Amino acid sequence: MNKINQEKNMSKSDGYRSFGKRIKELRESKAKLVRKVAADLDMDQSVLSKLENGLLFLNTTLLEKIAQYYQVSLDELKTILYADKIMS
Repeated sequence: MNKINQEKNMSKSDGYRSFGKRIKELRESKAKLVRKVAADLDMDQSVLSKLENGLLFLNTTLLEKIAQYYQVSLDELKTILYADKIMS
């Protein structure tokens, strides 16, 4: 893989990690367990764990559900997720 592709992949994964860190902070601030939030969002616990660890990308529908669940703006989550594109 060339250097440009490596940098693109790194910035993508940085966005995923930042997003995951933020949703984990939101979950912990509400003192909720992964399994409870996953059940509330109708997803497998492993999926939420992967999202929180920046290992999985999510679709728009799930992004909206997470924003609504944690009562944060969709724009806030999108800004974190797509920060690398906004900064370019």
